[in-house]
Amino acid sequence: MLNVIYYPVSWIMWVWHWLFDKIMPNTPGWNGLAWALSVVFLVFTLRAILYKPFVKQIRTTKKMQEINPQMQAIRKKYKNDRVKMTEEMQKLQKEHSFNPLLGCLPMLLQIPVFIGLFHVLRSFNRMGRGTAMPVGGTAEPMTAEMTRSTGNYAFSPELVENFLDARLFGVPLSSYITEPTEQFKAFVQPGAAIDFTRWQIAAVVIPLMIVASFATHMNSRAAVARQSADAANNPQTRIMNRLSLYIFPLGILATGPFFPVAILLYWVSNNLWTYVQQHVVFGRIAQEEDHAAAIKEEQRRASAPRPGEKPLPGNFDPRKTMNRGFAALAEGRNGEALTAFRQVTQFGQRNAEWQYKGRNGLVQAADELVRLSADPEQRANAAFQWTETARKDAQADDAGLPALDAYLTLRRQQLASWLRDGHDARFNTVMTEDNGILAAYEDAWLEENAEAPVPALARDRKADWARMVATAMFRSGKFDDARVYARQASTIYESILEQAEESGEADVDTAGYRSELAALKLVAAAPSEKKLRGVSAEEKQLRESEGRRGIALLSESADAEKSRITAAKNWHEAAMAAHAKKVALNAGVHEAAKDLSEAVLTQTGDGPASRLAAERRDPTTIVVAAKSTPEPGQKAAPKGKHGRPSKKSRGGGKSGKGRGGR
Repeated sequence: MLNVIYYPVSWIMWVWHWLFDKIMPNTPGWNGLAWALSVVFLVFTLRAILYKPFVKQIRTTKKMQEINPQMQAIRKKYKNDRVKMTEEMQKLQKEHSFNPLLGCLPMLLQIPVFIGLFHVLRSFNRMGRGTAMPVGGTAEPMTAEMTRSTGNYAFSPELVENFLDARLFGVPLSSYITEPTEQFKAFVQPGAAIDFTRWQIAAVVIPLMIVASFATHMNSRAAVARQSADAANNPQTRIMNRLSLYIFPLGILATGPFFPVAILLYWVSNNLWTYVQQHVVFGRIAQEEDHAAAIKEEQRRASAPRPGEKPLPGNFDPRKTMNRGFAALAEGRNGEALTAFRQVTQFGQRNAEWQYKGRNGLVQAADELVRLSADPEQRANAAFQWTETARKDAQADDAGLPALDAYLTLRRQQLASWLRDGHDARFNTVMTEDNGILAAYEDAWLEENAEAPVPALARDRKADWARMVATAMFRSGKFDDARVYARQASTIYESILEQAEESGEADVDTAGYRSELAALKLVAAAPSEKKLRGVSAEEKQLRESEGRRGIALLSESADAEKSRITAAKNWHEAAMAAHAKKVALNAGVHEAAKDLSEAVLTQTGDGPASRLAAERRDPTTIVVAAKSTPEPGQKAAPKGKHGRPSKKSRGGGKSGKGRGGR
């Protein structure tokens, strides 16, 4: 009946033993180590499979701690009505997406594996316990010879004999302190003298028992220390804490003499994995919570009334205000449009779900505000306040290009603000969080701009994200991770520049792309953060090539924009000074590239000034979302359909001109 457990456990153990047996000498001592490692890696395999359920268990436990006061209130309120109490509990759990079964799943799944491993290990030596049925005879207990010649689930008779002959610290892996002396015969060749004693078994088992017991106590202690005050004061929790802190560790000491050496290895390795996994998972969850708390604080500050800002009248009509804002935008009255969109975002404090023409109106207003405003703080506030709402719209199954574009515009302002403020650690999960939306945007852009002369602009958003992540990781000292993203962005930028040159598309901001490409090449050329990490000759050559390319691009782009980009000129000169110093010291080019990129990345703004200007004037280059923001003294753009700037005047539409959706 339990073969469904025994066979998978033995198969996994067989695979690991086969692997370690291939790389270790064929002696009893080395065989013992190979078998011991197969048990340890059986544990690691199981725990790796259960990693995601474990993370869900941790999140479920933390969620339970958060809603525990509400659960206690329900129990108190409906203590005389069990049916109503159950209904309210289920309602509360549904509201918070809480499933109490997830908290027990990883532990429950480990129980059958422990049972399976215990049975398989004991079945290697069936002497006196198993039965043999000779042909025409009656059942009789298995002898040592029968045991050594009988297979054990996935293990052949030859492997069973190999296991019985193997030794770890001089004793068999399936031996245990209380094992009958008669069964020791199965661990040696027929007629050979027994080469170990019960005291030797105890000398191996007792230290393993102590280590396993202590590790269990320490893991439980760490788990208890993470509990909230309310949870720790709960009577049921206090009982469970005492059990896990003292009874379970003592149970290992009490039952250890009855368990084989390999089972105690299982306990030790399982506790080792638990310790490392808890450290990693809780550290990651703590970062996520800090990140979420920081975003909430940013949203709170962003939604606070601005100094001197008048409250909206009670009869404020957001729809009319949006219409008025778009009309002013179409006629080039950007100040009026900016005021109108700001008022609509202010209205969002009353109704964050307000819809305008089939989409969240507050997101649309924030999108327009970000594109129009020249004030970085105002743009950042709009992004902090409405990015998460825009994300929900962008993740909808029917999300179109406008919804995707609005989210990415707001999100970019949020990311740019984090870069300016030095919140580099927040970029660790940015690509994972946004990859789906970036891919959807790319598909939608290509569909909308099927005839674009520079189709690589569809991936400009993804390149921009990779550039910002590379910048943040580089500043954090994660040079190798930064290199991966820098090369991703570089590949896209090179495609854009190549296609722009081939098509003769004059409106693509090639100087801006070269500026960014220069910095990315220098980031990619930086040495590894770990000096001992091996670097192949090909990789060294590639980094040197990237460094030289970055230096050349840096010089070209700065010369081309010197008249209109003061920031680029400044960091160009600082970088070239660093390069000259390195050359004087006869340092390698890739080392010079590190100093160059450090000089470049001390600028924590949005990148070259041309990008900011282009974003305010023509942020998306897509018909459905492009805006016209004339420069001072420029005539208002001619109106197109629905009172919006015409496709021609925006330089967008099917041509895909400009900065590719920035």
